[in-house]
Amino acid sequence: MSAEGVKGLFPTLAAPARGLLDRGYARSTEDIAHADVRLSTDDSLPEIVVYYADQLRQCGWRRHAAGNDGTLAWSTWIVPSASASPALGWFLILRDPFIAGHYHLTVQVQPGEVSSDKGYQVDTPAPRQRIVDVYRDLDGYSLR
Repeated sequence: MSAEGVKGLFPTLAAPARGLLDRGYARSTEDIAHADVRLSTDDSLPEIVVYYADQLRQCGWRRHAAGNDGTLAWSTWIVPSASASPALGWFLILRDPFIAGHYHLTVQVQPGEVSSDKGYQVDTPAPRQRIVDVYRDLDGYSLR
């Protein structure tokens, strides 16, 4: 799948009525589209989960699995695609443990499919840097 193809599957999401999205970061390659953004709101984590799940469903995404431990809510999605197989998406909401009313949202789309007996089958891209190396390169620090 091309970078434009994966990027074209990416949802357009809006902030809740009582919220503000800021400090976003997004990137896409030919096999992945990824975005991180910060949300400031007085809404609770369960309210935010329902709000964004509704938006993803309106984009045609179909929820595969989900969980919520009170600080982190996650969900995996089957994303409709013009290609022969659907893409995979995941969405994370992390309640900031240090700043009340702040949440970190992450959404990602990549080619792949869901198999009932094997779970996710992701189209594996060529090896890339470890995430720790990427953050060290971006922020000038190391997570060791």
